[in-house]
Amino acid sequence: MAEVKLLGLRYSPFSHRVEWALKIKGVKYEFIEEDLQNKSPLLLQSNPIHKKIPVLIHNGKCICESMVILEYIDEAFEGPSIFPKDPYDHALARFWAKYVEDKMANVKLIGLWYSPFSKRVEWALKIKGVEYEYIEDDLQNKSLLLLQSNPIHKAVPVLIHNGKPLCESSVILEYIDETFEGPSILPKDPYDRALTRFWAKFLDDKGLAIRKSIFFKGEEQEKGKEEVYEMLKVLDNEFKDNKKYFVGDKFGFVDIVANAAALWLGVLEEVSGVVLVTKEKYPNFCDVKLLGLWYSPFSHRVEWALKIKGIEYEYIEDDLHNKSSLLLQSNPIHKKVPVLIHNGKPICESMVIVEYIDETFEGPSILPKDPYGRAIVRFWAKFLDDKMAPVGKSFFLKGEEQEKAKEEAYEILKILDNELKDKKFPFSHRVEWALKIKGVQYEFIEQDLQNKSPLLLESNPIHKKIPVFIHNGKSICESMVIVEYIDETFEGPSILPKDPYDRALARFWVKFLEDQVAAVGKSIFLKGEEQEKAKKEACDMLKILENELKDKMYFVGDKFGFADIAANVLAIWLGVFEEASGVPLVTSEIFPNLYAWRNEYCNQNKEYLPSRDELLAHFQARVKLLGVSLSPFSRRVEWALKIKGVEYEFAEEDLHNKSPLLLEYNPIHKKIPVLIHNGKPICESMVIVEYIDETFEGPSILPIDPYDRAIARFWAKFFDDKCMPVVGKAIFGSGEESDKAKEELGDLIKILENELKDKNFFVSDKFGFADIAGNLLAYWMGIIEEASANIFVTNEKFPIFCNWRNEYINCSTIKEYLPPRDEILAHFKALKLIGVTLSPFSRRVEWARI
Repeated sequence: MAEVKLLGLRYSPFSHRVEWALKIKGVKYEFIEEDLQNKSPLLLQSNPIHKKIPVLIHNGKCICESMVILEYIDEAFEGPSIFPKDPYDHALARFWAKYVEDKMANVKLIGLWYSPFSKRVEWALKIKGVEYEYIEDDLQNKSLLLLQSNPIHKAVPVLIHNGKPLCESSVILEYIDETFEGPSILPKDPYDRALTRFWAKFLDDKGLAIRKSIFFKGEEQEKGKEEVYEMLKVLDNEFKDNKKYFVGDKFGFVDIVANAAALWLGVLEEVSGVVLVTKEKYPNFCDVKLLGLWYSPFSHRVEWALKIKGIEYEYIEDDLHNKSSLLLQSNPIHKKVPVLIHNGKPICESMVIVEYIDETFEGPSILPKDPYGRAIVRFWAKFLDDKMAPVGKSFFLKGEEQEKAKEEAYEILKILDNELKDKKFPFSHRVEWALKIKGVQYEFIEQDLQNKSPLLLESNPIHKKIPVFIHNGKSICESMVIVEYIDETFEGPSILPKDPYDRALARFWVKFLEDQVAAVGKSIFLKGEEQEKAKKEACDMLKILENELKDKMYFVGDKFGFADIAANVLAIWLGVFEEASGVPLVTSEIFPNLYAWRNEYCNQNKEYLPSRDELLAHFQARVKLLGVSLSPFSRRVEWALKIKGVEYEFAEEDLHNKSPLLLEYNPIHKKIPVLIHNGKPICESMVIVEYIDETFEGPSILPIDPYDRAIARFWAKFFDDKCMPVVGKAIFGSGEESDKAKEELGDLIKILENELKDKNFFVSDKFGFADIAGNLLAYWMGIIEEASANIFVTNEKFPIFCNWRNEYINCSTIKEYLPPRDEILAHFKALKLIGVTLSPFSRRVEWARI
């Protein structure tokens, strides 16, 4: 019987890591091949936590996780060292083991941009994250490289890897999947792989019939059509019951091969006028269309979202010099791409479409689940869209105008380069504990993650995050990598156990805790169904720890050590999160062992722990709004808070003398409103309104239906992007500028009148998101017109709009929350009396101020 056993899979890179280490050390071992579709009792017994390979069994003891096993082998067996002896080099090796992804390869692809066969290969390379050089060929004048690389067929695509050519797209796909690391393209299960190859062959074999049905004439064309119809019936039947992919539950090999049927067929139908796929004939095969431009970044946003979700769609290229009737009908407001048509309903504006796709279709999430994370994403999406103009100008203008645009573009890029999400996690404290256990004197440098120091950026250029430990001028990153470095470098009590098996156990629990910490955070900070799902996952993890900590106070051995340091998030931070959020997870009734361990942990390690009261104050649920009471933008947020019944503190800002709090929490725009919730700032009024709707219980502000949500977001964007700038110029401008703006404002109000015909609210039958966004036109504009004696909107000119405005002001949802009309009127009349409104520049400044 072998002293060493390895449970693994021959084709698994993780199993091979362990085999290589054993061979380097010259260790004889018994390899036991596992079937992951039918896991053996030995695997389930040896790795009850993850139930996965590889598992090393040495003298009856089980070690799991490939990199943990590697360190165990290096420490337990004699032979050539795998890890460097020098502690700093050892730390570097651990860091890169954690970070390094695919090894660069010399990869070239000869293809045609419009070829579905070339695109198959490109998609596979991108799925794997492989860098490659693309070489466009000309099939009318084939290159020497193509003829040499594919002398048999003389066709694209050809993949050249390390000087070796590979031909035939499906053959290349399998080669890429077997050669490069990254997400699998073919399934692991042999039967699923066989199914995959069957469907790929089926689709490729039908390629000739598709070409005949489109490009041939007469009898040959009709014969080709019949064959295509049979193929489409088979495919339509395959995708009934809302099935998204050919094999399994993710986008894979056959779905890539199906690109000709999914995209190119629709294009060829439109070009040739030969319609093969209709929703009536094949309802499961086609219900999503995208009107776009191949060179448009806005169209590509939508395509990427559809591909992330694995949605089959028909792409229709439009001509902006000769816009199609479908585009004009689907987007009568802006008459521009992209437009997504889903089940006959059009959705416009690229980022509105992306959110619609995320909310409507299953698949990987595009927006984060956490409401704050979504608010941050929406903020940066708006920032990028708002700042797009100077970037474009920096390319296309000339002379002084170009230089000015370049400067603005550079400032935007600096902001993006410096962006960092501030997350308060206990990783720094792990390192501090290790230093205190060892009795090492150190200098602590507090970092501002909104404004990273040059030292941090220089010391951790990979992740640009804390903690970073600098010892004798050398930088070590990643909290638990640092803790191991400290243990190996400095004298004092050991943090990791001396016994190799115990060291491996400690590393296993560290990895377990770090992998599971996300579920704990989600169970506290998410809401609704997502929170319940995360709670279940967190409770399963806590049960494992409850069982592990039965009758003992430490994870490994009889003293506080490596795994216990990593458990700090459960020992103190989790309790703080629970109290701050009111979501209890660890109670003495459900988890008595874990509860007792946590109390003892905190009592024994008081000198190393941060103040619980300070942490609680930081995370306690608090809502504060920085705003200006007469501002329509601040009022949007206040209305949302009041609709939800959220108590909040309002801090009045003086925009001529901005507070340090405003400058700290909105360093990008330095403007109001800013909502501060649990110490986290959210900026941009409509971003804040969505955050409030997703975070707090109470009446919904956005509609529940995804299509209605998209419509609401469209009109909110219309108000901010189209109406807001024009209103300012119409009221505060003078002369020709004002006349032109009034004409444009009239056109916009006519659009709104057409939308508001026979209804009081933009979406559904109640006051909501789009109506909140329209507060400037509904309330403020009329008051400012009166103050300036510049009346533009009258009942005679715009009866529907005026009726909507009256209904709006008297709406029970917000009537009591409207700022006093007399105060706004007096404010603007006073400005006129002192002459502020005589200067167009001053008027605009004042407009920005409120």
